[in-house]
Parts: sequence; structure tokens; C-alpha cells
Amino acid sequence: MEQLQKRRAIIKGSLAAPLVLTVSSASATAATSFGRCLRNGAKSQPAFFVTKNRLDNWLRKQVEVVELSFNGTSRGWFYLDPLRRVYVGVQPPHQALAFGANMLPGWQQSASAKRWALVYIDSNTASKYQHVTLQKPSGYMPATVSCYTSFRA
Repeated sequence: MEQLQKRRAIIKGSLAAPLVLTVSSASATAATSFGRCLRNGAKSQPAFFVTKNRLDNWLRKQVEVVELSFNGTSRGWFYLDPLRRVYVGVQPPHQALAFGANMLPGWQQSASAKRWALVYIDSNTASKYQHVTLQKPSGYMPATVSCYTSFRA
């Protein structure tokens, strides 16, 4: 009986103690969720930097690509990378040419088209990188459309 009274005293004492809860803010939870979403996406990187059709779920932006010819022979489709300032092939291994907008003699643009290029996202702020570039910027990652829209919505 004495043990029962001691147990009741302990329970009463613990109920009288103030309860402190830590609740995280919604923005902190969203940022953590977005970071997790990006890390999960990093396990399955996009197959291509540029695609003809938007068949995958990666966040992409429409860019102009050009078909370049040398002395009348097509050399393929290229994207003028704004950071590298040279044309890079849209097909892997994304061979870079030695020139950009100022073409070398013998080279000419034979056609142009729109394609879908990968957009990089800051893993901390979810802001888009200001340029569409082949070279992944430090601190940025590709994101799926669903991942990006869930954070930005």
C-alpha cells in the first residue's frame, strides 16, 4: 500500500511539472523536406542535359539549339552555353567547339530549333540558377518538377 502511495505521489509530481514542446516553423520543415527531395533526386540523375521532348520529370527550360555545318556538311546540333561562351553538342559527351557566337571560317548555322535543357536549383533556397548551362554550378542540383513545385507552391 505504501508503494502505491509513493507511485501516486511521483505521478502527481510529474503532471505538475511544466511541459515544454519545441515546434519547428513551417518554412524550416519545407526547407528540410525540399533538401530531402533533392537528395533523393540525386540518386537518379537525368540522362540528358538537353532533350527534344519533355518526356522526363526533370525541371527543364526551353532553349534554342542550332545545327552547325562545316563546309556544307552537318556537324550536329549545338547549344550556345552562356557561361562557357562556346557551342556544346546537345548529345553526350557534349563536345565543346572552339568558338561561340563568332563562328570560324567554313562554319555556318544551317537550322535552329527549340529543345528542353536542364535547370539547376540551389539546394538551400530552391532558387533557379540564372543561366542554363551544361556545367553543374557548385551548390546547385537538378530537381524533378514535382519536387520543385511542391516547395514553391
